Amino acid sequence: MGWEEWSGRNGDKRAASFWTGLITGLGAAAVVLALAVGFVSRSGLVVTVETGSLKERIETEVRGAVRAEMPRAISTVKAELPGQVGAEARRRLTGARMDLGGFEVELPPGLVDQLEQTLVQAVRLGLEVTTSQVNMDKLADEMGGRAAQLAHTKLDEALQNQTVPVEIIPGLTVPVHIRTR
Repeated sequence: MGWEEWSGRNGDKRAASFWTGLITGLGAAAVVLALAVGFVSRSGLVVTVETGSLKERIETEVRGAVRAEMPRAISTVKAELPGQVGAEARRRLTGARMDLGGFEVELPPGLVDQLEQTLVQAVRLGLEVTTSQVNMDKLADEMGGRAAQLAHTKLDEALQNQTVPVEIIPGLTVPVHIRTR
């Protein structure tokens, strides 16, 4: 079909049909778009948050942190706790009195020193025995699992069934409903 046929006697009819079709199509598209925007602005959108992958990530991070930090924490406790227990024992025993045959006598400083040293040695030995029995991998796995489960539960509680209004353009707010899975 050549240019002459389009511009000839059928040209006006065809041009009118083209413009009518174009305007009708654009009008129909505008109506569908307006209906869609109206529906979405009233009923909103649903966003589903996958908490499973976050749970796994938290578990992995906590396991790694426990494996890295727990030996340092145990070393710090082993270094500091016996001294703290000894100092507290000395504080409590200094000036303490005991009853000997109806007479109250103050504990001699040598006895206080000896009790303090014995207590410090007992604490050190207890810490050594206890910490040598700690299975770090098992502890890390348990703590990672607990932390992940707690985070999963708290995230579900915080996000589940929340609705957040989001302003798309000024005057058009769409409610976004959050679901977790």
